[in-house]
Amino acid sequence: MINFEIIFKRLKMSEFKIIDLRQEDLDIL
Repeated sequence: MINFEIIFKRLKMSEFKIIDLRQEDLDIL
């Protein structure tokens, strides 16, 4: 199973990267 806690922590540690990824996803869509 995937450890969501680790993923969540990684996301919290790189919020600025998440924003960039969301922008890229929007561009792709």
